[in-house]
Amino acid sequence: AWWNARDELNFNAYDDLQYLLQDHTRLTAEIESLTAERDRFKARAEAAEKDLENLIKIGPAGCGLCKNGRCWRRNGTEECNPEWRGPQEGAKP
Repeated sequence: AWWNARDELNFNAYDDLQYLLQDHTRLTAEIESLTAERDRFKARAEAAEKDLENLIKIGPAGCGLCKNGRCWRRNGTEECNPEWRGPQEGAKP
């Protein structure tokens, strides 16, 4: 017979490789999409943090959001250099 077990093994391996290549292509596209989404969220978070730090500079109402507790506004000895304190414990990430 012209057909043998080795030929069948080769066809099965070929099918398996085709499946793995399709899966790899799908996963690569998904990783690229998730990376782009992460980058968008990161850019938004950085912009929001910068806006928040600018708002802190405007007046003492924002001092509670600042992690620098040594500025003149807080009866300290340093110039106001606002830096967001970050999320509070228990806050949703």
